[in-house]
Amino acid sequence: MRRRRSADAIALCLLALLVLRGVLWGAPTPSRSDPSRLIQTPPAAVAISGRLLADVRRFPSGCSGLLELDRIDARRVDGRTELQLPECPAPLLQGWRVQATGVLRRQRWQLFPSP
Repeated sequence: MRRRRSADAIALCLLALLVLRGVLWGAPTPSRSDPSRLIQTPPAAVAISGRLLADVRRFPSGCSGLLELDRIDARRVDGRTELQLPECPAPLLQGWRVQATGVLRRQRWQLFPSP
């Protein structure tokens, strides 16, 4: 019985610490170099450069690939973004360096990702 009270007391203390952390520090925010901080309203074109983390996937409507960013508008950044192209005439492969110009948008979340 005494162990049960001790475990309950520890659990209650941990819960109190988690609540205190949430109240004092709030929700986590992206770092200053995160690309999501550069999303603008109204949307404006930016120049990005980086390295492809995987081969680009082709779809009937174009292609997309995951890009590890180096720079956005000549500013050094750390982060990843999905590069979406309306046309894919040639395959883009993992490790290739890419430069592109376009608009940064928030990701559209899907309940079930398309294959």
